This record gives sequence, structure tokens and C-alpha cells, in this order.
Amino acid sequence: MRTSPTTPEVRQNRLVAALRSDDLQRWLPYLERVNLPLGKVLSEEGAITHYVYFPITAIVAKLHVMENGSSAEIAVVGCEGVVGLSLVMGGASGATRAMVLCAGSALRMPSDFFRTEVGHLRILHLMLPYIHALISQMSHTAACNRHHVLDQQLCRWLLLSMDRTQGNCLVMTQELMATMLGVRREGVTEAAMKLQKAGLIRYARGLIEIVDRPGLERRACECYGAVRKAYDQLRPADEQHTFNHRHAVAASPRSHLVPTSLRAPPLPPMMECHTDLLGIELAQLAGARAANGRAGLKGG
Repeated sequence: MRTSPTTPEVRQNRLVAALRSDDLQRWLPYLERVNLPLGKVLSEEGAITHYVYFPITAIVAKLHVMENGSSAEIAVVGCEGVVGLSLVMGGASGATRAMVLCAGSALRMPSDFFRTEVGHLRILHLMLPYIHALISQMSHTAACNRHHVLDQQLCRWLLLSMDRTQGNCLVMTQELMATMLGVRREGVTEAAMKLQKAGLIRYARGLIEIVDRPGLERRACECYGAVRKAYDQLRPADEQHTFNHRHAVAASPRSHLVPTSLRAPPLPPMMECHTDLLGIELAQLAGARAANGRAGLKGG
């Protein structure tokens, strides 16, 4: 049965929230609220796209799949964007595989209606700044995986995940982290322990908790800052202030000064923050990165 979204729900996606009231009223009959489970493939490269998705709480990865079946993550999409942008470019099929990394809700719209809508100049202009930010994320992902050291890459991925969740913890095994970054398990352990020794994270039994977000940002490479800046430009000024304040408070290194009675309770390891899904994204990214490295050695 079709589930029609409420007005507060549709405004949880920032692209939809930015619509003019008359445009939103035209869209509402074509929007359906859906729940996206972990691992669900929303579109395949080269396959006809029947729907576009505007995530609310879900996070979706865009993957490039090689002929041998290996894949590389090139971008993640959350409540700031839309899955199905190939339609904006005039294509009828997907340019990448889109897979759910974080289970949650989204708004679904028939692709035929969306294709007609982006023919309106006002709607197209709404999409263009987001497309710019997405391209920035894709280009910096490629550069970072080639040129920056392991602990910087780990910082970047932790921060990008945090930007798309409400929590401050990640559930991820050492094996998954090693696969995602294309290094030995010992290398991941060393990188995670460096961050823990610096007081940036707490890491135990596959649970990573961010305890000093500002410090983690300083430790990350410039790629995170560049991608963050591109997406920040999409936020209204008041929302950007709230976003900055939420992260500053949630991960301040001075949180130990807060009286115990006022602190939030510890996050349980199996909480539904869905951040374990990041391990899938990064595992696929690392596989392709390692394969590219081997190919480069053979070529040399």
C-alpha cells in the first residue's frame, strides 16, 4: 500500500524542502515514503531507472562496478541529496549502482515525473548546486585514496559518516576496516590506536566512538574540509549554525567537564545508528583501491 508522506517528512530532505510552495504541492501526489533496508540495490549501472529517491534518514552509496565484479564507492548520498541524477543529464539509465548503506526512510518519485520536472528551469537550478557538491565529493574521494596516508583516510571516512548520522559511534570490525582501506589488519589497528592515543576516538571490540570531532577534523586531510565546504554551501545559514553547534557539542574534547548527571547515557554497541553500513561502503572502496594498486605495480 502506498504511504503518502506528511509535510514535515518531505521537508527532512533538503532538496525537497527548498522547493517553492507551489512546486511542492505539485510534487506531493508523486512522492511516496518508503523504508530502505540495508543492502538494497536501488539502481544498476546501465539499467533503466524507474524511480528517484530523496533520502530522509537512509544513506545510499554510489558504486562503480568493474567487469570482474569488483566495485568502488565514489560518493554517498544522504538527506542533502537525491539518487537518480542521471535523469537530470538526459539519461534514462543509471550511471552507477546505488546501494543502501544505512537503513532508513526516503521519498520515492517515479522517474518519468522527475524527468519532466527537471525540464523546468527553476527545478534545474535547484539541482545544480547539489550536483556541484556531489562532483566535488567524487573527485576528492579519488585523490584522497591515491595520495593520503591511512590515518588521514580513516579520519575522513569517520567524519563523512558522522555528517550523515545523528550519532557519534560506528560499529566496524578491524577486518572490515582493513578491507575498506586496502591495507593489512595490523595497519588498521595501528591507525585506530594512533587516533585513540591522541584522544580523538575510543575503539574497542569493533565499536568506534568519536570523542573529539574538532581534533579529528584537524587530523584529517584537506579532502574532508573541501567536501564539507561544498555541502555546507547548500545549507541555509540558520541550519548551518545548528549543524555546527550539534557536532561541536556532541564531540567536544571538553565533554568530561560536564557533570555526570547531565551527560547522555553511553551508546550501546548495537544501537540503531546504522553506522555499521559504512563498513560495506568502505570495504567495496578498498577492494577496488587494492586492485588498482596491484595493476599499477604490474604496469610498472
